[in-house]
Amino acid sequence: MEVKFSIDDNKVKCFTDGAKDELKMNVENYTLVIIGEAERVEAYSNADAQSVITPSHVKQAVMKSKTNPSRKHGAWYIICQIITWITALVAGGLFDTETFKTDTNQMLLCIALSVVSTGCFIATLFADNYER
Repeated sequence: MEVKFSIDDNKVKCFTDGAKDELKMNVENYTLVIIGEAERVEAYSNADAQSVITPSHVKQAVMKSKTNPSRKHGAWYIICQIITWITALVAGGLFDTETFKTDTNQMLLCIALSVVSTGCFIATLFADNYER
């Protein structure tokens, strides 16, 4: 299927050729996202029937893509979350105020793990806000 539409030249007169190419690429990507979401909406609503995507499915797909964009995190994000969880768990297990009085190495390890856990948590928090 070929999709064509026209845009008034006055709206894109300031665009460079590279900007126009980027706009075309993003329109194509957005169209593919809508098609995929419409397929998921149709599959959810008609699990047993023959696959037919109606205008209603497309409208629902557009609304879903606007209100709830899919968020795929990279491997570094997931690794950072795992590091946060593990270091917080180990730091909590090492936290013993009685032992801290006699073993400063355990206290320093607990503090270091807490700092690493907090740093990774803040990194994932900023990554969440940046991706929105």
